[in-house]
Amino acid sequence: MNQKNETVQRGRIVRAAKETRKTKLPLIGNIRVGMKNEKGLPVSLDHFIATGDYASYFKDEFGGKPTKVQIIFLYDENVQSCLEEWDGRDPKGKRAGYGNGDTFHIYDEEFEDYIEIENQDTIKKLTNEKKITWKVLLTLHFVIPKIKGVFGLWRFQTRGDKTSIASIISTFDEIKNNIGTVVNIPFDLIVKKVKSQTPGSIKVFPVVSLVPNLSTDNIEIVRKYLECGMDFSRLGVLTAEKIKELDETSPTDKLVLRNPQ
Repeated sequence: MNQKNETVQRGRIVRAAKETRKTKLPLIGNIRVGMKNEKGLPVSLDHFIATGDYASYFKDEFGGKPTKVQIIFLYDENVQSCLEEWDGRDPKGKRAGYGNGDTFHIYDEEFEDYIEIENQDTIKKLTNEKKITWKVLLTLHFVIPKIKGVFGLWRFQTRGDKTSIASIISTFDEIKNNIGTVVNIPFDLIVKKVKSQTPGSIKVFPVVSLVPNLSTDNIEIVRKYLECGMDFSRLGVLTAEKIKELDETSPTDKLVLRNPQ
């Protein structure tokens, strides 16, 4: 047992620090823009629906067919909040593997676990043997502030690599890079059905976008606040009132506000 590491939390098993794919808070529901009809066939929607044990909470707050839901991210780590990966499915639709393009984890029936593989020839060989179909998958984990009485993460997933994924990732990365964080920044998750622009196609499909619910001026205020070395992890959602308070408070006062003695 290591008793010299002062950073180890008391009352916890010491574990090697590593990036985990598991969320730090319980998953309480899924937000979707699709469902299965009476025949079991997939149907796309022009609004959000919720599934899971707390789906009724979502419906109570947003009604029957919401097209916009305000969300906040609790973590800056991509793997926790905005995870893009290759998702592999076998002919039965079960998850046969996942990866980032360089390193893949493919399920091994003998070990009953996903085995890490980096050799591209081995990955191709197993892909052919197991008849794996790979598609890009984006997973968002977030809190919906409007839903009260239960605290946990909601999940939204999309395979719209030519529509929704690129736009969502671009917005997420731009805010994190320009401000320095996405935590507590209010975003609107918006869905809208659009028609395909391909000649001769009449296909209509939902496109989901992520829009920061802050003005350019407010984003600049938050960025300057962070540049002063301040932390607002306990401020909660950055409403207009809270941002105004930050703008009107001196850096010294902010330090007192964030770190009360």
